[in-house]
Amino acid sequence: MVGKIYHWIGLASLALVLLSSFSASLWAANLADGLTFYLPFDGDANAFVARGNPMEMGGGIGVVFVKGKIGQAAYCGHRGKNRYLSYLTTSPNFSPNIFAQQGTIAFWVCTDWDGNEPSERYCHFLSIRSGLFYLYWHRGALTFSSTIRSQARHHYAPTVPISNWKAGEWHHVAITWQRDAKTLKGFKRIFVDGKLEGEAKDVLLDLELTGALIIGGIDGSETFERIADASIDEFAVWERALSQGEIDQLMSLGKRGQSLASLPEVQKLAQETQRRIRKPLLPQKGNLLPNASFEVGTHPYRASNMSLRLNETTKVHGNFSACLDISHWTGTTIFASGLFVARQQVEHTFSVWLKSERRGVQARFGVYSAYVGGSQPYEPIFYGIEDEAELSTKWQRYSVTGKLPPSPNNFYFVRIAFKSSQPTKVWLDAMQLEEGKKATPFQPSSPIEVGLTTTKLFHLFHPDEAVRVQLSVFNESEAAKTVPLTVTVCDLWERVVARRRIQVQAKRLKKELKFMLPLGSYRVSVADAKGKILDEQVIAVLPKFDEGFESMGIHVAANETGAVLARALGCRWVRILDACAVTHWDIVEPKEGQWAFERENWIDGAIDTYRKAGLKILGLLFGTPTWASSGGSVNHPPKDLEKWREYVRRVAKHFKGRINAWEVWNEPYGLGLFEGKEELYLQMVKIAAEEIKAVDPQAQIVAPCTYWRLENIVAWTERLIGLGLLNFADVFSFHGYEGYRPLDFEKVKAWSCADGKLRPVWNTEQGLISQSFYRFLPDAYDDPYTRWIAGSKAPTAKEAAALLVKAYVSSLAAGCEKFFQYWAVPEEGLLPRLKSMSLLEFDNALRPKAVAWAIVGWILDGSKVEKVERRGNLWELHFGKGDITVTVIWNEGEPVSMNVSRGIKALTMMGTPIEGKKVVVGDEPVYLMRLRKRCGWICPKNFRLTAFQRPPHRDNFAAEGVLKSDEGGHT
Repeated sequence: MVGKIYHWIGLASLALVLLSSFSASLWAANLADGLTFYLPFDGDANAFVARGNPMEMGGGIGVVFVKGKIGQAAYCGHRGKNRYLSYLTTSPNFSPNIFAQQGTIAFWVCTDWDGNEPSERYCHFLSIRSGLFYLYWHRGALTFSSTIRSQARHHYAPTVPISNWKAGEWHHVAITWQRDAKTLKGFKRIFVDGKLEGEAKDVLLDLELTGALIIGGIDGSETFERIADASIDEFAVWERALSQGEIDQLMSLGKRGQSLASLPEVQKLAQETQRRIRKPLLPQKGNLLPNASFEVGTHPYRASNMSLRLNETTKVHGNFSACLDISHWTGTTIFASGLFVARQQVEHTFSVWLKSERRGVQARFGVYSAYVGGSQPYEPIFYGIEDEAELSTKWQRYSVTGKLPPSPNNFYFVRIAFKSSQPTKVWLDAMQLEEGKKATPFQPSSPIEVGLTTTKLFHLFHPDEAVRVQLSVFNESEAAKTVPLTVTVCDLWERVVARRRIQVQAKRLKKELKFMLPLGSYRVSVADAKGKILDEQVIAVLPKFDEGFESMGIHVAANETGAVLARALGCRWVRILDACAVTHWDIVEPKEGQWAFERENWIDGAIDTYRKAGLKILGLLFGTPTWASSGGSVNHPPKDLEKWREYVRRVAKHFKGRINAWEVWNEPYGLGLFEGKEELYLQMVKIAAEEIKAVDPQAQIVAPCTYWRLENIVAWTERLIGLGLLNFADVFSFHGYEGYRPLDFEKVKAWSCADGKLRPVWNTEQGLISQSFYRFLPDAYDDPYTRWIAGSKAPTAKEAAALLVKAYVSSLAAGCEKFFQYWAVPEEGLLPRLKSMSLLEFDNALRPKAVAWAIVGWILDGSKVEKVERRGNLWELHFGKGDITVTVIWNEGEPVSMNVSRGIKALTMMGTPIEGKKVVVGDEPVYLMRLRKRCGWICPKNFRLTAFQRPPHRDNFAAEGVLKSDEGGHT
């Protein structure tokens, strides 16, 4: 009997062990399900598991590690010099680490303070500024705060007391949230030490979690009052709201001294994270930098001021060096490369030959990770190997050696910052990056280098001329063997429209290839026998616009290149914002009573540059100088409105007859660019109208520069109108960002005539980010600016072209007279970054969105909107000019097939004809053109047949013979 009892006890014990083991495995599986981000802080500050980017934005530098609940913890407090930790919620090249729809954040925390401490300070455990998403301690309680974006206010709930907490104790905290996908309403919960202590139900959660996730503080905090003053451990994020039972399991795990990292399912997620960001590479031999002695053009390199060019008169290797300018405006020029692959945590040496025109030029040079830290758009933190030197006026080789830091997918770039107190030139040649601890004699990355370029500004051609692309080959192999190359021309839809197969047998070759191409954007590529792309050149084909289009405005620099670009795209107007700030108060009167245009010729020179190009000007009254500011920044209104009056009067007199219209402030609706109330802005508009009209009655007053969506901005606008704004505005202005349908701007049209008077409506700023049309360079740069403008994803080049066309035609259809595109400047950071709001690529080639916008402006020039129809997902915008009607159509759902009647010409958004009797209509706008009274078709002004004829097949697909040249010669 006793034996049977022991037998059953043994079986029961075994069952308990098995059940415990099974339960533990279930816990592991459950807690790994939906885990998107996990920081154990054991070893470094980077994430052990990350759905997105795992890297700490400060590179882990300066993070203080202390004894944790399990292993190590990160300390965020005054003993750590206020160091909080920053991570990316979203990133252009990764999936998100956190989701607004639902989620959980859990962690262990040990504070330096008692929960009932009588203090007015805030201690933030976590924050996401973009969503105003906070968890903080204040006045003895924990608060889970979030923003209601549509109402521009915070929701400070739930709040739970933690007055029983004592300094030095470990506590477990978790927050969960979940919302309905349609209503965006849901709950927020706080769990403390495993118990649900607070809940807010039926809360509007229309937040976006796209900024930096700050642990232990708040982004931008410079004092310790908002730092956690606490140790934080086992910080984890899930893409789902964990249940009470799962929170219990998580806390029990920590109480047993077991980390999430110990669970097998979590370890699998960690392995997946490592596979995503660290591709294994074999040791690499030789020079890792392509075209490093600039023998075949300047790709893939760039100077921030677009001054990079080839030089034959002085060089170290081969036939060319590269030369760039340092201007007196900034005193700094940045040279940068596109991204390339190298092995991380391996010793590398970077070397470069440099010389300067004059002494005193400083150069900081190095190789950096494609992941750039920092949470502020214009404050990057670079990680890499670097050194600095003062340049000689004779060629000298400079080098730096070190281990390359971690970088997602092993991408790196070269960056050299040149500084000089005086204008000068700098030459570069024979760059080399190699594995090892010292620089070896220069060798090109490949014995045969190939490049493409054109001689045209913006690489822009016209339909009645041949597209001429220069192919360059530099061969350093011992024997000039025959090299097969294929040059291919693809349109925006990746259709091959031209191809040349070439056999090259030469030491040095320059060959001009000619193509006849219709309107549109094209990418010319050259590939080797294995199909590897060696170089590309983006080109555009546009009509010559003898006169610009009144409806088209732009933001371009006030130099000859900017003016030529504006006219090349068909623009008649330019707006004075950040591309040229010569009318801004802080520029024209930096010190009280000292007017810059009385001493500086460049201000009048900028305006004259625009005027000589035939451009009309929308001036901007904007930017309070520090001495006049009520809050110490350019975004605060003046403390004395009489000073504002004097500023308006002086610029109106000085620019009389040269500036056609004046807009009062930029985006003054209270989101950071104007720290004042509606009544004050109205007073400033009234003063501006009085002073400008007294000086120049023909000049138009443009206001209020509002935005068409978000409840708080709508309320701001309607309050302004109620206060009498329309009494002083000749033109009603707004910014149309994210508006791509006529329906989006109906409210704006109603605002403009709320007093019963019809007045013009101008969309004075709208643009969008886009990916590059280039493919030969990796688009994986991850810096604060890219994260700010692109978020987690940017439209492709083709998608952006379609969106910009829809924004433009929707503005016109809603009654807008003018549309000012933002912007068309060669942004400083283009390379290694490729994503941009600019209409220009890194080499100043026109992006497809620029070409599509110019073409639709040309087609609709002088027309009036006649009717807007919406049939389900199908939009039809009808425009008329005399006997011609143009219908712009697109479909927001699945593409539909439509019959094309006789006498109607169907064109793509690039202006090329669609052949056949049917047209497929999808997201991309299609143009249907016809005569009203008779069959046939008529072209818009200057629309020549050569603009859309298909090129002769044999010319664009002809094969070349073997191309030869003498060593060092040209062909």
